Amino acid sequence: MKKLLLTVVLGLCTLAGFSQAKFDVHAGMSMANITNSDADLKIGYSVGVGMDYAITDMWAFQRPV
Repeated sequence: MKKLLLTVVLGLCTLAGFSQAKFDVHAGMSMANITNSDADLKIGYSVGVGMDYAITDMWAFQRPV
């Protein structure tokens, strides 16, 4: 199992190195408050992984993974 996982990870690194695709990680935090209520501030988190594929210098395709 370890050999298969290592092979897949190294293959993805090689693919990303030789292609026009770029992988990135998105992370953020949001805060919401209801003005007509006595409720406390609500905090939310978001995390995601995305892939950018450059078609030309001015156009790119972005896809969440």
